[in-house]
Amino acid sequence: MAAGARVMFAPCISEGLLLRVQSLLYVGVSVESIMQRHNESVEKQGGPSNCNDLLTHSYVRRQERVIRRSIYELDADVAVSINMWVENHQSHVFFDEDFSDVDPLTLGIQTEWQLQQMIRFGNHSLIASDSRFRTTKLKYPVHSLLVINEDNKVIPVAWIVAPKFESSNAHKWMRAFYNRDQTKDPAWNLAGFIVDDPLADVLTISDVFQCSVMISFWRVHHAWHKNLVKKCVDNEMRATTSRRLHQAVDNICQQRGSKRLFEDFIEDFFDESDFVDYFKATWYPRIVFVVSDSQWGNRLYQEFHKPRAGVTMRKSKKKEEPVLEDLPKEYYDDVSAFIL
Repeated sequence: MAAGARVMFAPCISEGLLLRVQSLLYVGVSVESIMQRHNESVEKQGGPSNCNDLLTHSYVRRQERVIRRSIYELDADVAVSINMWVENHQSHVFFDEDFSDVDPLTLGIQTEWQLQQMIRFGNHSLIASDSRFRTTKLKYPVHSLLVINEDNKVIPVAWIVAPKFESSNAHKWMRAFYNRDQTKDPAWNLAGFIVDDPLADVLTISDVFQCSVMISFWRVHHAWHKNLVKKCVDNEMRATTSRRLHQAVDNICQQRGSKRLFEDFIEDFFDESDFVDYFKATWYPRIVFVVSDSQWGNRLYQEFHKPRAGVTMRKSKKKEEPVLEDLPKEYYDDVSAFIL
């Protein structure tokens, strides 16, 4: 009986589940978290006897070891190491160009499972760029492209290894990414593209994907708060400063203000010189660039102060309505989005 039970519940893994597990391990999700999610899914389906796909802790652990070995530095020379990895993972690479001290590294990575999720959940919907994925730990920043599945969970559908999202190769990798999806499904198109960096190459994104481009201010608010804590000693003044910036963004999103709101902020809070100097040097030029766009007022979109509320885009009542609601709280809690 025991032997039969072991055979019955032995690992039975489809290619789709294997690719999903590998993708989760690649981005650093722990074995325990993967098994917890899998076990919850099995329970929802009524137990192991009702499932076609079964995982075991030891199997996922083995996959983790394989991935760890594959991502170790392969050569002392960075260029050689990267080329070796690319050669061993050709099916996962959709963009690769030789780099040097002058030309920066740009590498586009997407597994077959990620491509399937991109086609399934990105078609006539939204894709978001996360430019802060482990930027403090990696030599080369990784930009994650994300979609939301039917369970309102974030799925990374591609990774772009590049110094900046607005790098000189941006148009090339975006075109390669778009063509890869179009080859898989010629009807595939985006409804909108969300970036979290005001310096992202909006014109290139709009040109390649032929969709609206939105800038999420979640990262901006996060950076403001972090630096307020560092540079503003008085708690009451810190709260007042944060509230004022918050109101400025809110008013601009609702077309009740302009860049003058930020100019007034700088004048009114000049006593907080540490934070104001940081704001003027780091954020003011970027924000003014966005707000000063000549067609800014007519292309504004915002979803503000709605916990777990996402973007709802309805193109036509007669056609299929691309709707994406209930985005993860960490991405859209306290968010303003500018359509450019």
